Amino acid sequence: VVLIIGETSRRANWQLNGYTRQTNPLLSKRANVVNFTDMLSISNATRTSIPMLLTRKSAAQVYRYDFAEKSVISAFKEAGFDTYWISTQQKFGAYDTSTSVYAKEADKIIFLNKTSYNNKGETDEVVVPVFNKILDSQAQKTLVVIHTLGSHFDYSHRYASSFERFKPSLNDIEGYSLQDKKYKQQLINSYDNSILYTDYVINELIDSMQAQTQTESFLLYSSDHGEDLFDGQCDKSGHGNQTPYNFEIASLAWYSPRFAASHADKIQQLQANATKSINHTSIFPTLIDAADITIPNYPLDRSVLGDLTPYPRLVLGGKDYDRSEQQGSCREIK
Repeated sequence: VVLIIGETSRRANWQLNGYTRQTNPLLSKRANVVNFTDMLSISNATRTSIPMLLTRKSAAQVYRYDFAEKSVISAFKEAGFDTYWISTQQKFGAYDTSTSVYAKEADKIIFLNKTSYNNKGETDEVVVPVFNKILDSQAQKTLVVIHTLGSHFDYSHRYASSFERFKPSLNDIEGYSLQDKKYKQQLINSYDNSILYTDYVINELIDSMQAQTQTESFLLYSSDHGEDLFDGQCDKSGHGNQTPYNFEIASLAWYSPRFAASHADKIQQLQANATKSINHTSIFPTLIDAADITIPNYPLDRSVLGDLTPYPRLVLGGKDYDRSEQQGSCREIK
């Protein structure tokens, strides 16, 4: 079972979601990929959204750091899984420590980047050879959590030069700012290049999993939050904003043929749930469901592999996203 935590990947710029640019040329042609067309993050910042991805914390508690229960990683360990955390983000820092608290639960923790958001460090494909070694270890049951840098600004740092498809990009100018609207086109182009690269990295990881032909494998990808890119007449960019583009995120699942053969009912439900309205609180039960782990008195009614029961999608600690008003040119949630 693999969980890929994306970074700053908004749904609107994915070809899989109808974007006119070909930002998902590989995944859009891949068999057994189920794209979630209406996934929301609960928070607009990494340090508060990651705990929602990994734990059973309720959406109303998103800004509380005193949630006393361990994460899905510990649940898998108790069920006999070898557990791994691979990251291209940092171990410590104002935006990182709240994530590393959960990373420490894994049997093996591998941080692959030695620099911060502000510098061009390793790109996300460095996780692939490490991931392949894990697959080659022949462990009977394995959980791998991969925390990527995805599309975090500076966007031009997030992809290899061969993925410079959309131009002019930020690589063509100097002294630019995320907050300066005159660079809007370069920002969008570099952002889209980073999504194109994410498509490649996810596809490489799926290639590795599919090569394990006798293995029941399930992969779930979800971004932590989205991003504003001076959309329409809105003068906002980046994240931390109360706009739809900060909450409407990219998310998908992939399953191996062997998984499908063993869990035909779950695949049927997965495909039926692809267009349902869900948020991060569906991730924990879905992973548990994929691994056939039973937790006493814990219903799986939010699992996308089961009979998904509609639920209110709270954001920002208590606002019902689907019933909230959106105001102004940025459609801010009120």
